[in-house]
Amino acid sequence: MTDYILTLGGPIEDDESDEFTRFEALDVTEGKSSMGSWTATIPLQHEFDTRIFEDVWIYYDDELIFRGELEEYEIDYESTVTTIRGRGMLVELDRRVSFAEYTETTVYDALVDYWDTLDYDALILPPNRELYDNTFISERDHRSLWTFDGTSFINTEGVTIERNRLVFNQTNTLLDDTDDDGDQASTFVTDEPTDWVAMLVVTEEPVSWLRAGLKQMENTWDYVDEEWQTIEHERPQRHHLFRFEFDSDGYEHYRPMLENGDDLIEITRSEVMAPATDGFVHIDEAVVEGTTFEVLQELHEIGSYNFAIRDYDQKAVDVFPVGTTNIEPRWRIVSSTRSKDLTDYANRVTVTGARLDDGSSYTTTAEHEDEISLMQERGVGDDGVIETYVKSTDLATEAEVEDQANRLLEEAITERDESGSLEIVPQMVMPGYSYNVSAWGDSFPYGGQIGSNSLYLDGGAGIEFSYSGTQGDQWTFEYLIHPQRLDRMADDEYYMLHEWGNPSGTTCKIRLYGDGSVELEGDIGDTARTPPNIVRNDHHQRLSITWGPGVSTSTVLINGQPRWESGDPNQILEDPYGGMNWLGIDSDGEHGYVGGLDDVRIWTSYDSVKSSDWILEHAYVDLAGTAENLEECGIYYRFNDDSDPNMAVNYGSANAPTETDGGSAAELIDVEYQDAVGQLDEVQYSLGTGDAMSLDFDISGRIDTEFVLAKRDVRRNRRAL
Repeated sequence: MTDYILTLGGPIEDDESDEFTRFEALDVTEGKSSMGSWTATIPLQHEFDTRIFEDVWIYYDDELIFRGELEEYEIDYESTVTTIRGRGMLVELDRRVSFAEYTETTVYDALVDYWDTLDYDALILPPNRELYDNTFISERDHRSLWTFDGTSFINTEGVTIERNRLVFNQTNTLLDDTDDDGDQASTFVTDEPTDWVAMLVVTEEPVSWLRAGLKQMENTWDYVDEEWQTIEHERPQRHHLFRFEFDSDGYEHYRPMLENGDDLIEITRSEVMAPATDGFVHIDEAVVEGTTFEVLQELHEIGSYNFAIRDYDQKAVDVFPVGTTNIEPRWRIVSSTRSKDLTDYANRVTVTGARLDDGSSYTTTAEHEDEISLMQERGVGDDGVIETYVKSTDLATEAEVEDQANRLLEEAITERDESGSLEIVPQMVMPGYSYNVSAWGDSFPYGGQIGSNSLYLDGGAGIEFSYSGTQGDQWTFEYLIHPQRLDRMADDEYYMLHEWGNPSGTTCKIRLYGDGSVELEGDIGDTARTPPNIVRNDHHQRLSITWGPGVSTSTVLINGQPRWESGDPNQILEDPYGGMNWLGIDSDGEHGYVGGLDDVRIWTSYDSVKSSDWILEHAYVDLAGTAENLEECGIYYRFNDDSDPNMAVNYGSANAPTETDGGSAAELIDVEYQDAVGQLDEVQYSLGTGDAMSLDFDISGRIDTEFVLAKRDVRRNRRAL
């Protein structure tokens, strides 16, 4: 178990710390809004009497995955081992008594206030981000947010957009981008007018000073007020959350500004959030007593919030509403399990209240017609009815009984308890967030997609697009695929994976055959077909093809490994740019592909194709979140934004990425977005049993209706914990 290291008294780079690498067992458990716990069994040692409450660091493959304190040790002389154990770093908050009292405020404001009293860098995301919620990570994203018109290049000296980063190359530079005439446009528009906007700016390295501003716009080009509303951060950190509140709530056009200090900075990600503030949980009066940690848990429970450690070294914490989806870590899935339980499900609820003075009781039945019809179609229940009965002696009025019946019905129809676990190579993952669970979708049923979404094509679906620019005669095509039903096809039956050219003239084609072979066809009918079993049925894989008039030898690669080479066909070929392209179907809408499709990239260059080493290194990487240069990548469909189910945004360098009419966005024809997510309830590092850790998910997608219906307004809450 040499990959695992536990240090006591200091981090791994501290020469004064004690380092342990031999374990009989080493287990860590972290849950949502918890401090976590750890246990290690090591060869017998005695020297722990004076080490209680010292800090513990746990590493896997030199990466810090947990930090806590030593609280207990036990020596087993017969087995000649010592067991040491403790809890996570938040345990320090459980050793002092605290008190919190809030009146006439919101839970969000209470959380901001309470975390501000603690020695933690807390990033507190607003709830109900319904008016605007967008993340900017690619070069095109940064351009849309920060340039003077949302489409051009940065016009401010000392600031550039490169390698999917917003880069400040000079100190003390104000990014308030304008054109040569001093004009600028709004760069984002909220769904409704608002006076409350938050902006999160994430830098590559901690930045000691950063100033952000936001300006309301009358419309796209006209100001409400030329003065910025600005906020300064003066604490070294990577995650900078700025909250702006304006006097007027009558505008929906906005644009941001940013200024650095003495640090040269690179911004990897920005997020803009405009919440519907009328949906914030309101506190009339709340008093909470207990340890600091217990008070934190209660305040978060009231507002349906979770919290988790983001950075152990910086004592950084994320605080976020239940159901918040986090960016998927680059985890490597070892195995997965899934279960479904409808034990507590019901679509009709009958509630009887307390017995009244005359001997009667109020009784109310609530039912959900759509759910009853659904179960009837499945042949379940009594004509679709699945009923439960509740008697409550606390309900004395008819209104209380009716309210209870409706509330319990809302809960009962969501009691499709669906859960699952992933075994992954150990790394730090924050519980409490929701993450993509592609392992349980139809597109990539064993995992393997990139990012939050992918597409499922059922044989009748397809994708159409065209684009211009990024010319060249050396092409690299990349597709992340999970083909299905190849085993049901004859050897010479095929799916059309990609066709391009003139629909009324000549086209080039890439076919995927039932025997697992891949065929390339040039525009004059010359073909070259690989041997069988190049592509595996029912497996995710990165299929890459280097081809083009300037390529002497065409290559088919799987996961970056060359599997086949040929000198044909590479003479007269239609360029992929300038004409029409079809993915998953041919130009006649036939030979439809069945399976998952994700992360499509088309590179064109006059210099070279992508090397096998590069393809291998980036096969399962979201390039929009890296420093990769995408100038030669004319088309990059990440299929992550499903806000418009009929269109896919292009993150490549071709023009008009969000327009299908004359632009490079793709039209989606009957495809299905796969965007299943699950809340990560618990993380278990079972390091004593192998190179894997377990992630336990709730994938029901259920809403806590007890919170929604009964805790929307906190009238009075006094609790001694």
